Amino acid sequence: MYYVNEGWYGHDNGSITWISDEGDVVYRADHKANGDAAQLGATSCYGQVYGDNLYVTSKQDNRLVVFDAATLQTKATFTELGGDGRGVLGVNDEKVYVGTSAGISVLNEQSMTISGMVEGTAGYDIGMMQRVGKRIFAATYSDKILVIDPVADKVTDEIEASSVSGFTVSRNGMIWANCGSTILRINPLTLVTASFEISNSLPSQWYAWKADPFCASYVDDALYYAYGGSWSQNKIGKLKILDDDTLEEDASFAFTCPEGETSTTEFYGVLQMNPHTNQLVAQTVQSGWGSNYTYNWVLFVDAETSAVAKSIKLTNDNGEGYYWFPEMPVFTDDAMPELALSDYSFTSLEAETINVVSFLHDNDSLSVTADVDVVVSDEDIATVDFDGLNLTVTPLCDGSTSMVVKANSNGKIVEKTVNIAINTGGAVKDFVASSARVYLAGKVLHIDGFVGKADVYNAMGARVAEVSVAGNSTVSLANCACGAYIVRLSNGGTFKVVIVN
Repeated sequence: MYYVNEGWYGHDNGSITWISDEGDVVYRADHKANGDAAQLGATSCYGQVYGDNLYVTSKQDNRLVVFDAATLQTKATFTELGGDGRGVLGVNDEKVYVGTSAGISVLNEQSMTISGMVEGTAGYDIGMMQRVGKRIFAATYSDKILVIDPVADKVTDEIEASSVSGFTVSRNGMIWANCGSTILRINPLTLVTASFEISNSLPSQWYAWKADPFCASYVDDALYYAYGGSWSQNKIGKLKILDDDTLEEDASFAFTCPEGETSTTEFYGVLQMNPHTNQLVAQTVQSGWGSNYTYNWVLFVDAETSAVAKSIKLTNDNGEGYYWFPEMPVFTDDAMPELALSDYSFTSLEAETINVVSFLHDNDSLSVTADVDVVVSDEDIATVDFDGLNLTVTPLCDGSTSMVVKANSNGKIVEKTVNIAINTGGAVKDFVASSARVYLAGKVLHIDGFVGKADVYNAMGARVAEVSVAGNSTVSLANCACGAYIVRLSNGGTFKVVIVN
């Protein structure tokens, strides 16, 4: 993994440290890859590997530097972005969003040029950005989260979020925003929100912006955060995400920073989850000021037990302590995504819906953050809709067609052609006018945009759940086994959903 260092302000600019899986460390790896020349600007604050590139922002000087993610050879440098550097987010194979203190700039990934600004973001101090499905969410210093259409490069909605600092995304696609002692949950499809009070307060990062010490597991339904003080933190808390997407504090998880060499230690920079190991990665310094910042460690913490699996002390090439101010771990993207879609064969005109987690697999990126595009060759035979998290195939009449599914998962692209065969004996789809959206998030069934009764049946035709829907409702299917289920609405609409785990 790479480590973005802020650098010792007034003495040297930011730098990148390389840490191998075996614990070997290469200091100033970006310098060494480019003839020992400094590459980053002053106070480097964020990094992301997207596709073949590593993007690193700084607050001044070289505000954005684009490296080859494999060699660290510099590809492009930008001294002006319209404001100080903030977060970076890969959008698709054509563009990257670069957050600044004055809005979001759009980087053309092919030409390596700044092609403009996201409409509606000018004047906002932009922090963290996250993509889920067809939308991008950006935290601002103005108590709101901007919702962006990445096709039009335009703000389409605003979500009021008092004291919002940043957010993370859980594996089912829900967005969780850090609002101090409150966690705000955002449904990325409906933009419906819910607030959860927690006993500890997460720190705000706006006083000297950096990414939040707040992350989600890639394999479990859990959130992790650093706490312990407004300026510095020395503890990690864990929140379990329940089946109904509510939060419960996990009192069994208890982590406190270990002792240093001459005093206690505290976190510096960002708390991140390593997608390859399901370990929390954090950097610590000795508590205090001055020379205490020359004592630096990288900790690898077991996300289940809270035990320290490995600790690496950071020095310089001479084995001496140094003012690195390590800011953020950035993990390599080693795995190609896979599309686990089989050909469809219909014997009725009932639609089939499958969640993106079920058909797109990526060992080091969340499926819910991928950019997915679907094209059907003959829409008179069947239609296909992808709402950002769920793929719905609707047969219309007997015949055959195909669809091409293209997925961009963190800059790596995979494409697959899927055949669709329909043989019902001559039935023709009788459509029921409805704006209802029916989908699964884990084992929670969501029914949005509908008023009436909904019944859920298993593959044997037995009713397993029923609910009265008043606009937006959820149904827990926690006791249901894996397999296909039919959802029938009282207006005649029928949907198929599949529980995969």
